[in-house]
Amino acid sequence: MICSCCKQDLPKESFYKENTFKRGRGYLCKPCNRERKKGYYSKYRAENLEKVKEGEKLRARKYRKRNMKKVKSREKANNNPREKVLCLECGSIENLEYHHEDYSKPLETVVLCRSCHDALHLTQTKGDKSDETM
Repeated sequence: MICSCCKQDLPKESFYKENTFKRGRGYLCKPCNRERKKGYYSKYRAENLEKVKEGEKLRARKYRKRNMKKVKSREKANNNPREKVLCLECGSIENLEYHHEDYSKPLETVVLCRSCHDALHLTQTKGDKSDETM
């Protein structure tokens, strides 16, 4: 298949599935499609900045409303004065975050760097999904 933007002959897996087209794939390869969407997004944002900011505020309000316990726990944890500490997993001192095991206990946190915190949540979500399938 040939990309209509970069004119390269690529395998069909390099194109997004598109059921509305006869060939079942889009006409732009994935990298060209991403670049086109980035350009559209930045142009739209520049032209409609007020509208975009309102949408962001609305999403933030909805998130706060749905996750009030988490938000309050984070606020309490962030406002609680602490000494500088190290990541509990790797000992890093950069990009530290506080992990709540239980949001009903906002001051009981574990200090982790961003990568260890992300890894912890990744393993927790994988564990949750495997429990559901059993």
